[in-house]
Amino acid sequence: MNSPRRALYALLCGLRGIGCLLCAVLLLIPILAFAQGETEKLDALRARIEGLRAKIAEAEESRTEARDQLRDSERAISEASRALRALAGRRAAAQRDLDTLLRRSQALETEIASRRENLGRLLTLRFILTESKAR
Repeated sequence: MNSPRRALYALLCGLRGIGCLLCAVLLLIPILAFAQGETEKLDALRARIEGLRAKIAEAEESRTEARDQLRDSERAISEASRALRALAGRRAAAQRDLDTLLRRSQALETEIASRRENLGRLLTLRFILTESKAR
């Protein structure tokens, strides 16, 4: 080959290489854009996952607090129930004592009435005896 032809051939081969390179770059641009879009999607997805993890942690904390409050409420209810049972027992005992005192009071009133009656008879007899001796 002569030199101008050779130069032209070399130039075309070089352009062919640059053309291939240019085609390759043009083909890579959408792939890179797609990869960048996917990266952005992944970053957004990661951010969303982190947000959800934070919400789950917050919900777990709230659940733990609610469970603790429920346990405390159950303890308070149990203590109140025990106190009410103790008060009911004390009330029943006090009612029994009151009933006993009422029966005793009625018995004493009956005894006092009987003694008054007897005292009245005794005084009447004494008066009659004193009157009859005085005459």
